[in-house]
Amino acid sequence: VKAFSAGGVWVLVCVIAPLEGLPYTTAKIFFCIIQLFFISALGVLFNIRDMEKDRLTNTYSVPVLFGVQKTKFFNYVILLLYLSLAPYVELSFKFFVICLITFIISCLFTQKASLQNHPFYYTFGVDGIIIIQSLLGILLI
Repeated sequence: VKAFSAGGVWVLVCVIAPLEGLPYTTAKIFFCIIQLFFISALGVLFNIRDMEKDRLTNTYSVPVLFGVQKTKFFNYVILLLYLSLAPYVELSFKFFVICLITFIISCLFTQKASLQNHPFYYTFGVDGIIIIQSLLGILLI
């Protein structure tokens, strides 16, 4: 729930608010949905980082409830939904390439996620994926 709450707020502030005033199209709705999946998947990685703290504070995050390995599988499903809905945004093949690249990078970070990772892994690595997505958008679209 934590990851999807953060993802929802992110979409409201960084996607819906800037697009306000534009007509609500199917493409815009799908863009919001895939961004929700993308940011939520990154949030799940932070849940893995915070697992011990969540356990101590009785916060029921996905890793606390199901363990790290099942959480990683859950994250792959979220990322697959992100990628599979990308063609419905109808922007271009370039947009799909951006989603594919960030999908691959996010899957690699999911594979390596653990409780023992240095805080920079999350602060610069996982958060950096958002910057990579933005830079690819500037360069390719």
